[in-house]
Amino acid sequence: MPLAELQAAGERIVDHLLANEPRAIAQTKARALHSAWSNLEDDVSAGRIESHAAKRKSEEAAEGFASFLEKRPARWNVAQKPKV
Repeated sequence: MPLAELQAAGERIVDHLLANEPRAIAQTKARALHSAWSNLEDDVSAGRIESHAAKRKSEEAAEGFASFLEKRPARWNVAQKPKV
């Protein structure tokens, strides 16, 4: 793949990541790092599932879903401007 295409693909990935709610990204990073160095026991996995389910009921999740349905950037998304 030519360097310019690789750079453009990388920029698209970063833009997609930046479009996510910042606290959700931080939580995902923390859990990924914790999982990388720990034993994935059933009780730990159950706690993660419960936490994820609770996050889906949050105001941030509602804004994310609404922005998707309305085809607009979420309030926290500084990477994109609304399309006019």
